[in-house]
Amino acid sequence: MQGVFHEYERIKIAERMRRGKLGKTRDGKLLGYNPPYGYNYILKTKDRNGYFVVNQVEAEIVRKIFNWVANDGYSIRKVIKKLYELKIYPKKKKRDFWTKGPLTRLLKNETYIGRHFYYKTECVVPKNPKDFNGKYKKIKKSSRKDRPKDQWILYKCPSIIDKESFYKVQRQLELNQKYAKRNKKYNYLLSGLVKCTCGVTRVGQKGGNHLYYRCADRIYNYPLPPKCKEGSINVRVLDNLVWKHVIKLVNNRDLLTKQAKKWLSSQQISNKVEDTRAENIKDQLAKLDEEERKYLQAFGARLASFDVYEKQMKDLKARRQRISTEIVEQKSVQNQANFLSGLNIKELCRKVLGKINQWDFSKKEQLLRKIIDKVIASQNLAIVRGHIPVEYKELNVALQPIGWDSWSAQRWQIDFI
Repeated sequence: MQGVFHEYERIKIAERMRRGKLGKTRDGKLLGYNPPYGYNYILKTKDRNGYFVVNQVEAEIVRKIFNWVANDGYSIRKVIKKLYELKIYPKKKKRDFWTKGPLTRLLKNETYIGRHFYYKTECVVPKNPKDFNGKYKKIKKSSRKDRPKDQWILYKCPSIIDKESFYKVQRQLELNQKYAKRNKKYNYLLSGLVKCTCGVTRVGQKGGNHLYYRCADRIYNYPLPPKCKEGSINVRVLDNLVWKHVIKLVNNRDLLTKQAKKWLSSQQISNKVEDTRAENIKDQLAKLDEEERKYLQAFGARLASFDVYEKQMKDLKARRQRISTEIVEQKSVQNQANFLSGLNIKELCRKVLGKINQWDFSKKEQLLRKIIDKVIASQNLAIVRGHIPVEYKELNVALQPIGWDSWSAQRWQIDFI
C-alpha cells in the first residue's frame, strides 16, 4: 500500500512541476537551460528572469557553418570534415569531431533567427524498443516526438543568422537529400530533375546497352500495373540536348555581359563588408593579445596554477588559429574580387567559356542543379524550367528514340524560346 501511495504522489508532483513550468513559459519566462551552441544562458535573479546572450566566439562558428551550407553547398559530412580540419570542437568537447545529429539540429534550429520554442516535443513509449531481455525499465517513455506546432511556446531571443540565410540552408538541406549519390552506379546528368508528364519523377535505369529515364509510377503502384503509359527516354540523348542548350545560353555574350556588370556593381558593396570584417579580425587579435598578457601576469604572480595556465593557453592558441584561417580566407576573397573587378567584361566572358569547356561530369551536374528546377519530359518533348533570365526562361526540346536497345536516336529542336 505504501508503494501505491508513493507512486501516486510521484505522479502528482511531476504533474504539478509540468503545469508550473508551462505557466512560467507562457508568461514569457525562460527556464533553466543548457543553451544551444552559440549562446550562453544567464541565470535568473530576484530582479530579472533568465535569458540568452550571444557567445561571440561560438556565434562566428555558427555563421561559418550556415555560410558553408547556404552559399558553398556543403553536405553535412563535408561540414564535419571542415570543422575537424580547423580544429573546431563541439561545445562539450567530449570528442575531437562533430557528428551528423548535432549539426543537423543546429542547422534546423530556429533559435538562430531569434525564435526559440518551448514545449516542442513530448515523451512517448518507443514503437520499436531495443531488446533489454525482459529487464525492468524505470522509464517507459524513453522516446520523443514533435507536438503540433500550434502548441509550441515562443520565446524571442537575440538572432545570430538572418532569416534569408536560414531558409536558404533549409532549401539546401532538401537538395542535398534529394541529390544524394547513395549507391549510384552510372552517371545521370539530370538525376533528380527529370519529371514525367504525369507529375512523377523519372529515375535512371539500365536497359540493354543503354541508360534510360523511366517514370517511377511503376515502382509506386507495384504490384498493381502502372497507371502512366509514357515511354522511356534515352539518358545520353536527353542529357546532351539539355546541356547543348544550356551552353548556348552561356555562350550568349550579351547575357554574360549583363550578368557580369550586375555582379561587379554588387561587388562594391561586398568590398565594404570585407573591410568591416578585416577591422573586426584586427580587434579580435588585439583582444587575444591582451588576454594572453593577463594570463601570463597571473601565472607569474602565482595567482593561477600551471594546469589552469596551460588550459587557457591551449584555448587561446585554438582561437588564434581560427582567426588566422579567417585572415587567409578574407585575403583570398579580397584578391579574387580585385582581380575580377580589374578584368575587361569581354575578357571575363572569354575566361568563363574557356573554363566550362574543361569541366568534368561533376561540375556540369553542379551547374545544372543551380539553374534548373525541373525537366518535364516525354519521348517527344522536354520542357526545361529554371532560374534563367526572363528572355531565356523556357526552352523546348524534342527527341524520338528508335528503339529500346538502339545505339542511336533521332532528335531535333521543335521550339526554343
